[in-house]
Amino acid sequence: MYFANMVKNNPHGFRIYDASAGSGKTYTLARSYLTLLLATKNPLKFKQILAITFTNKAVAEMKQRILEQLNLFSRATASGEIPAMLVDISKILGVELSDLQKRSAIILKYILHNYAFFDISTIDGFTHRVIRTFAKDLKLPQNFEVSLDVDLLLQETVDRLIAKAGDDGELLEVLVAFAREKAADDKHWDIALDLVAMGKLLFNENQARHIETLANKNLSDYKKLAQELRKQNSALTAEVQQKAQALWQLIREQGLDHCDFNRGSYTKFLLKAIEAPTSLSFSAKWQEDIAQATLHKKGSEAAIEAIRTELNSGFNSIKKAFYQIDFRTNILRQLVPVSVLGQLAACMQEIQDEKGILPIGKFNALIQEQIKDQPAPFIYERLGERYAHYFIDEFQDTSQLQWQNLVPLIASALEGGFDGSEGSLFLVGDAKQSIYRWRGGKAEQFLDLVNEVQTPFTIGAQTENLPKNYRSHDGIVRFNNAFFTCMAPLFQNAAYSDLYEKGSKQQVNGKPDGLARLAFVEKTGPTEVAEVYALKVLEDIRELVNEKGFSYADICILTRKKKDGVFLADYLMTENIPLISSETLLLAGSLQVNLLINLLGWIHAQEDMALGFELIDSLGMGKSQKHKGITENLAQVPGFLKDTYGFEVAVFNSLSLYEGLEYAIRCFGIDQKTDAHVFYLLDELLSLQEKNRADLFSFLNHWESKKDSLAIAAPESDAVRIMTVHKSKGLEFPVVLFPFANERLYAEIDAKVWLGVDPDQYAGFDRVLVAKKKEMVQYSEQAQSCFEQQKDQLQLDAINLLYVALTRAEKGLYIYSTLPAKKQSEPQAYPDLFVHFLEQDQRWQPNVLTYDFGSLPVQQKDTSLSPTLKDVAYRTNTFLIPNMRFAGLEEQRLPNDRKQAIDKGNLLHNLMAHIRWSTDVEAALALIREKENLSLSEITYLRDWVNALLQHPDLMDYFIPGQQVLNEREIFDENDVILRPDRVNLSGNSAVVIDYKTGKPESAHKSQIQSYGNALNKMGYTVEKQILVYLIDGGVTLDFV
Repeated sequence: MYFANMVKNNPHGFRIYDASAGSGKTYTLARSYLTLLLATKNPLKFKQILAITFTNKAVAEMKQRILEQLNLFSRATASGEIPAMLVDISKILGVELSDLQKRSAIILKYILHNYAFFDISTIDGFTHRVIRTFAKDLKLPQNFEVSLDVDLLLQETVDRLIAKAGDDGELLEVLVAFAREKAADDKHWDIALDLVAMGKLLFNENQARHIETLANKNLSDYKKLAQELRKQNSALTAEVQQKAQALWQLIREQGLDHCDFNRGSYTKFLLKAIEAPTSLSFSAKWQEDIAQATLHKKGSEAAIEAIRTELNSGFNSIKKAFYQIDFRTNILRQLVPVSVLGQLAACMQEIQDEKGILPIGKFNALIQEQIKDQPAPFIYERLGERYAHYFIDEFQDTSQLQWQNLVPLIASALEGGFDGSEGSLFLVGDAKQSIYRWRGGKAEQFLDLVNEVQTPFTIGAQTENLPKNYRSHDGIVRFNNAFFTCMAPLFQNAAYSDLYEKGSKQQVNGKPDGLARLAFVEKTGPTEVAEVYALKVLEDIRELVNEKGFSYADICILTRKKKDGVFLADYLMTENIPLISSETLLLAGSLQVNLLINLLGWIHAQEDMALGFELIDSLGMGKSQKHKGITENLAQVPGFLKDTYGFEVAVFNSLSLYEGLEYAIRCFGIDQKTDAHVFYLLDELLSLQEKNRADLFSFLNHWESKKDSLAIAAPESDAVRIMTVHKSKGLEFPVVLFPFANERLYAEIDAKVWLGVDPDQYAGFDRVLVAKKKEMVQYSEQAQSCFEQQKDQLQLDAINLLYVALTRAEKGLYIYSTLPAKKQSEPQAYPDLFVHFLEQDQRWQPNVLTYDFGSLPVQQKDTSLSPTLKDVAYRTNTFLIPNMRFAGLEEQRLPNDRKQAIDKGNLLHNLMAHIRWSTDVEAALALIREKENLSLSEITYLRDWVNALLQHPDLMDYFIPGQQVLNEREIFDENDVILRPDRVNLSGNSAVVIDYKTGKPESAHKSQIQSYGNALNKMGYTVEKQILVYLIDGGVTLDFV
């Protein structure tokens, strides 16, 4: 009802939906989108809408939902069933159902005929489009390739940097010194891993602004800083020793000794400060507050109290100086990796330029630096589209840079108007489900908008809370409400506390029952805790399937860490539980894939007997035959493969790598039984071939770097699913099992923090990088504030992760944790949270291990899924035909007089498909030259021909930059026949169709271009001109049809 009032009172504007788990976010988003479409009689309204979400899967689901609803709306009749969403929209807009039905049918038709303008995209997809449009401004190659594999790029970058050290004495000195420092600290001397870890900062949006300030620093600057830090540390160390000696002398002058002090603690501390000032510790209880500590023994109180002020003051001075030493030492330990960040960035840029690639992690930074300050109308003009309405899903996962880059475009729509009317912005999110801080997503960004701390636009936001949980049964909803309300007071940050206090009051939906079970596991005897978890999970799976009526497919096991999922998968498979997990889906887990990879590895290095051993070992011989097969054939692998399997290396080498793999698949009988893993391996090879990186060596390197992540899609079968909590976000399952729920709230791995410093004291540097540790709070007020802020964020992220895990279940939620080791003053891990909740709920009993909330609903077992899948024989696409001869490239290239028109036509059509505007010619020629391996003379010939076309007085206006152009776009006519005009220029609802021909004019050409025009007319366009362009003997002839 709130939504309806909001639309009536303000049909446009800025709206935020605060959508807790299961609250109908997808329904609300689809309804809002469709309401916008159906609010007007303009069937092309969808062209003004940009909807952004964060995964390709979510994009596909949203598009499908919109199209399905429009289809349902258009088919609804007065006598038939009226979709609930259509009734909602009718009430919101005050429009009759019959009118909405007609509008839906028309809009659906226009979307299908203009599908490219149905703009629902991932945030990265939209950003990629912007960068592609501004590639020339950004000095990027027009045909740059997006690189998703950051780890591989980083490793290559580090290898190149280390190789360069041989020719750069200063760099070599820095790297050697770093290796020696690591060895001196009893760490591995290999610095490559440290450099890779540091290089990841280059892709971290949270680090970007800090790294930018160091861009003008060179190795000499860092050397000066290191010298200054060591100089300061020497002075501070001397200061500690002097203060300790002075205090010890004062004690002796007072006639006191070790035996006069409580346990001798204070004097032992002083002697250590004199002898080893950098090895001091301040962890003892008496050191927490020196003013309140009992320093004296009985009988020495008066003498010690007489100098107590000096003892306290001296202790605090030593403590302060020690932590200043620790601060500078901390900086020094990070200095070498930080000092080479500039060199790493330069090496990475070289690799990007050589390969024509752009890491996806650089997208947002590029736009932030180069494009964001451009006026929105200019950006829209370059994009060729202008949006009036924006939808952003999962806003809590939007990074700061992503949001800042969108704000100018959205502001133009909201404040500047579009076609005389205001635009709109719909944000949907839930700060409690923000679990991607490590990649830039911040819950605080969404909270600031909801709480109006941030107001990026001149108009304010209207916020609606979606109150009801439609996913889970009542028992689970009530448990989660109670549990997370109990978590709210534990936050030190008031905004976080308020988030869980107000956000944990979801209304139930009337689904009866619903079980939440909290079970603590205990280690018994020599059994490892992990095995106890696995045994408990196994027991519950068997009970759910054998006694409670659930199928295996109803059950999903969530784990915080991937290794825990791997352990459970191994354990459950030995117990014959059917599973689908990331491990079972890995290509590397397939025997057939391993056979093919071992074969490729051996072919690449046939002299390596170890590779020959692995190949024969992977051929699947029985135990009795394996030893004999290896010993007899290891020295003659080629003959063995030919005689036993009919596989010849010479034949393999005569084929492309893809065809060679298919040849191997036939020879080794892999084609007799379908293996999805083999299909995916071929798909991966094909994608590399399309990027011209599919020679044998490159493919083997690619496999080695990606084998732990390449996996098939999960099949539909009756099997238990295992996944991490992060991968489960946005999903729901009838029953969720959450073992290993013992995560520490403040766990971090090798965390780093930037701290501001005085440039005058730090050799011109205004910030430094330090390892994050609890001692930071002693460095400075800034360091203490930073540490505490990040501690609060860690606590929020850990509880958010728990929230995501506990809100995936529909009917049954099983949580498995360990008992806390000891009572903590404040919770440190999930077990502490669970016990705290049980205590607050007055249920906690130390001798009780299982607590049930609600009851499991009665379940009818679904027998439609089978744990086994039917095998279909694999068929290869290539056939080895003896004596088949293929024409060489030199026989197929222009401008050979023997070429046929069809050869020229294919090449010219391919070239013109890459030319929208006259400014695209050189980039298109470069692309075609690389792809087709053309000579310089051939490129010159093509350039002259294209320039003659673009400079024709009747054509040149259609290639002016900025026009909306569709090259080689498919059109479905009313009979579902696919048409593909070479070029369509659009201006509003007007269209000009251009088709290129290289042969003699024929009547069929006119019929063809007329069919294009007719289809466009039926799509609502007015076709102004239909132009046949004949490219004959280097000349250009036009025929206006």
